[in-house]
Parts: sequence; C-alpha cells; structure tokens
Amino acid sequence: MKSENVMYQEAQTWKKQNEQIREWLLTHPMRVQPGMWSPAINLTEVLGEELERELKNARRPGRTSLRYRLQYLLLSILALQRRSFKTESGSDPQCGSNG
Repeated sequence: MKSENVMYQEAQTWKKQNEQIREWLLTHPMRVQPGMWSPAINLTEVLGEELERELKNARRPGRTSLRYRLQYLLLSILALQRRSFKTESGSDPQCGSNG
C-alpha cells in the first residue's frame, strides 16, 4: 500500500496533467473530433473537481492521520492502566517476592 505522502504527490501530479490537457483542448479545438470536444472539456472539469476534493481531504505533510492519533491515544491509556495495575499489585503483601 502506498504511503499518504506518495498518494498526495500523485494526486498533485494528476491535477497538473489534467490542467495541461484541458488547456490543450481549449487552445486546439480543431485537432479533436467534432463530437468529442465538449465531452472532453466536461470530463477534465469533473476530474479536476475530484482531484481538488481528494487533495483537500488528503493528509498534508506533517500531519498525522486520525487512525494513528487514535492508536497513539489508546496505547498511552493502556500503558497508564498497566502502570497503575503494577503499582497496585506491587503494594499487595500477598504478591511480594518474599517467597
């Protein structure tokens, strides 16, 4: 699976390519088949909106995802519980190492 940074960079690359294709279509309408020019422009607009949405929702460099923040929070809570359990069981006279 690709990392979020790689996916973000790929989305930026696709967005630039989509903009270049749209610009070419607008400057060279005679080089496209007569019935295909308008649908091609519409397709580039739709793809541009999707890529913009994807880039907006993508993880920006330096930020952690919700999954990793929740995982870190859960692990820290479990570590605190484990530490408090060890201190409670260590003070119990029946659990001592006196043998």
